[in-house]
Amino acid sequence: MPRRTEYEGQVPGQPIVGGMVTCSRRAHGQPVPVAEMQPAGGWCRACARGSRSTSAASASASPSAATAATSTSVAAQTISNRRFGVELEMTRLEVSAFRASMASAGIALQDGSYSTRAEQVGAWVLKHDGSVGGQGLELVSPPLQGADGFRTLERVCEMLAQHGARTGASCGLHVHLDATPEGGTRVAHIRRMMAGWVTQQGILRSQVTASRIGSQWCGDVPASDVPPESITGRTDLVAFARNRSRYRNLSLYQLAVHGTLENRWHHGTVRYRDISRWVALLQAAFDSAAADDGRWTATYEDAAALAAALNVTLPRAPRTARTTTRTVSERDVVLQERIAWHRANGLALPAWLQAAASRLQVAV
Repeated sequence: MPRRTEYEGQVPGQPIVGGMVTCSRRAHGQPVPVAEMQPAGGWCRACARGSRSTSAASASASPSAATAATSTSVAAQTISNRRFGVELEMTRLEVSAFRASMASAGIALQDGSYSTRAEQVGAWVLKHDGSVGGQGLELVSPPLQGADGFRTLERVCEMLAQHGARTGASCGLHVHLDATPEGGTRVAHIRRMMAGWVTQQGILRSQVTASRIGSQWCGDVPASDVPPESITGRTDLVAFARNRSRYRNLSLYQLAVHGTLENRWHHGTVRYRDISRWVALLQAAFDSAAADDGRWTATYEDAAALAAALNVTLPRAPRTARTTTRTVSERDVVLQERIAWHRANGLALPAWLQAAASRLQVAV
């Protein structure tokens, strides 16, 4: 029987060597048999169940594990200081067990309704979300900042995985970026961010699943959402934002509600590596737009240094959603973007994408 070279759920940079795969969970990072890997996210099944069996001795014996354990504090100076918040939509969660773990970790959590605002109550808020299937849950963070914010986010993501959190095609990840004057954001910064996003959103399209492209909940940002040069004051900017649609992949509308720009584009996930990399990318984009030289330089590749500083890896390219509502030409465009993403990152195409490349006559 030929030796396996890939498995379902494999992530980039995670080869199979001698039937063993290195678990991608930062706190583990040790080789395990392929059969013990879960079919998503690059974690072994023990880590997915919340096992804490990895000893301190094995961590100190592994340079990569030791580096992972200290990467956030070492790289704190490279982490953006812009405040951020996340909204995690889920179809399933063992709620009672999750509440107990959050309390044990000393992380404040309370139940809430649609109108409960995490920044006002100063805690994570768990609420019902009728827009997703299953249990229909949404976990909203309070404002997070810097290395401490990322550490808290990682801990919460670990507990979500431990207690059976699941996401589906109807779920999204929403990221809020501080855009208040108190945080140093000026009208010109927001104008440049929106204008740059209108131009760059095509580059980032390959990083979200097909179900999020053109969705009614996160449509493309039109040029009309860029504040005109005639708007120079905060009051006029807020009035302009209040008349924009909230259902854009980058929404200006929330400026009038939370004082933030809200990115709604990313597919639902509770995987810290994917979430932190996406947050870092968005922070890099906004910080670039707010730079004194006025350049908007952040692209997908520009976030690599921040992602490395946070000890995160590029996420696995999302599979194209199997849907009958998308036309053949639209599906082919998304497939071509997936192929280009693999090639740009030096990754071999999985069998299903190789077949698509052959059909589309794309050079691989």
